[in-house]
Amino acid sequence: MQPNDLPPAPFDNEIGLRYTELSADGVVAQLTVTPALHQPMGIVHGGVWCTMVESMASVSAFLWLSANGG
Repeated sequence: MQPNDLPPAPFDNEIGLRYTELSADGVVAQLTVTPALHQPMGIVHGGVWCTMVESMASVSAFLWLSANGG
């Protein structure tokens, strides 16, 4: 499966999360951190990391179920 084959993910697109590898065994994604993703102290907002984990886990589950008849 290619990243463009995934269902639309507007929030992932908004923060710039891009999938680089997709398989039933897992996913790899990339995120370029910009100042828009910082909290007031200048570090990456914790919600960005939570978003990445949740989104990547959801895509991984979708791919695993698709490949394993779920």
